[in-house]
Amino acid sequence: MTRQQYSSGTKWEPIVGYSRAVRVGPHVYITDIGQWEAVGRAHGEVFGKILPATTMVEVSKLIDPQMLVEIEADAVVEQG
Repeated sequence: MTRQQYSSGTKWEPIVGYSRAVRVGPHVYITDIGQWEAVGRAHGEVFGKILPATTMVEVSKLIDPQMLVEIEADAVVEQG
């Protein structure tokens, strides 16, 4: 797939070289936002060289009560 297939259609995409329709990076869901620094350090150990845009959100609980953090990562792989 090409970047144009993910395009949001704005005239600025070819000028600045990105698409708002493509988000490559993780969402971090954390049950205790007070632990954000520790979670951020762990995130940096895994993703530090990639430097993706990241969103961290506090949630009341996750599906398994023993889970404290969930990371959802999306990526776009271009063929070619």
